[in-house]
Amino acid sequence: MKGVLSGWRRVNGFAVSATVPTCLYNAIVYQLQALQAKYPSPSEVFSIGQNDNGVELLAMRISRSPHIMDGFKVGHLMVATHHGNESAAPVFAMRFITDLLSRYGTDQTLDDKEYTIVPVLNVSGYNANQREEKGHDPNRDYAGPCTPHTTNLKSIRLVLDLAKARIYSGSVTVH
Repeated sequence: MKGVLSGWRRVNGFAVSATVPTCLYNAIVYQLQALQAKYPSPSEVFSIGQNDNGVELLAMRISRSPHIMDGFKVGHLMVATHHGNESAAPVFAMRFITDLLSRYGTDQTLDDKEYTIVPVLNVSGYNANQREEKGHDPNRDYAGPCTPHTTNLKSIRLVLDLAKARIYSGSVTVH
C-alpha cells in the first residue's frame, strides 16, 4: 500500500502495525495507547466503564495534569461515533487528539484547559459498520422531553456519568 511502511497497514485512515487485530475498535485502542506512549506528559488513556458487551470504552484526557480530572481548568468534552456506520467520526476524533498532542509545549493551548475525548462510543456498531447498538439508536437513547424513557444502553449511561463528573464549558458530539 502506498504510504504505509512494511509491516504496517491502513485502518480507518491510520497506519497501524500488522500485528494489531482487524477489529476496528482495537485499532483505535492501539492508536490511543501509542499516542499516550509518545506524549506521556499531557495525555492519559482511561476507561469510562464497560458497555453492554463488556468492552471497555476508552477516553483520552489531555491537559498539563491528565492523570486527574481538574475542575479548575476549562473542560471540553468530545464524544464521537454514536452511530457506528459514520466512519469519519473516529478519524476526526483521533486527528484532533493527535493535533492537540503535537502542539503540546509549543503554544498555550493546554495551560488552563482540559480535553476529554471519547473517540468511539458505539463500539459494536463501529466494528460491524452499523448505525445502531443492540437495536437502539444511541443518539436517541438520551432521556428528555421527547423521550422520557430510561436510557437503554450502558454506553449512554456511561457518557452521561462522564458529563456529570465535572462542569464542561463545551461539548461536541462528532457524527
